[in-house]
Amino acid sequence: MDIFDKNLASTRFLDWDREPVLSRVRDITAGIDGAPEKAAALFLFVRDAIRYNPYVNFLDPRVYVSSTVIGTPSTFCVPKAVLLASMARAAGIPSRIRFADIRNRLMPDKMKDLLKSDIIYGHGFAELNIAGRWIKATPAYDRALCETHGFRLTGFNGREDAIFPESDLAGRPHIEYLAYSEPFDDFPYEWMTAYYLEKYEMFRKVEPLLRKEIEQKA
Repeated sequence: MDIFDKNLASTRFLDWDREPVLSRVRDITAGIDGAPEKAAALFLFVRDAIRYNPYVNFLDPRVYVSSTVIGTPSTFCVPKAVLLASMARAAGIPSRIRFADIRNRLMPDKMKDLLKSDIIYGHGFAELNIAGRWIKATPAYDRALCETHGFRLTGFNGREDAIFPESDLAGRPHIEYLAYSEPFDDFPYEWMTAYYLEKYEMFRKVEPLLRKEIEQKA
């Protein structure tokens, strides 16, 4: 068994062999030969084609299935990371999912009031193995959002880590990385949802409503 077999496998969430994902990867990477260049092209698609939207029912497992994510107009960081990891596997690039606790010093007041904090626990990103190195790739904030709010755009060249910048275009402090999780070969739905419920009182309060919403959609 190859050391990267588990990082190339199609799974419940990283279902890259489903046609919505596979056909889009073929289109995006057509005529591109190198793994870094393929990864960069896939990153740009996930970053900008799917807008960032944190107001999503995080308890709904369907939110994280890559063949579903690719058809949604907007979602938050974790499904976007899952989609990038899935698309990378379709292009033959080993991938995995990882999380970080970050402080967002420019968090909108609405979000800060909901979370009772400017710390985002369990911010999701992808890691891609290119030329024998695991490289961080953070496609969360789309170009339109960054231009609207004066954020620095997170770029990715397939060779260097792409993480949130420390400051915005005006020089104001923006993102501070506080801690990293272990890497996961597949999306850890149970781990992540339990972590969110542990860290955020607001999520515990609305959990029954969120689960009822999922049942109604089933």
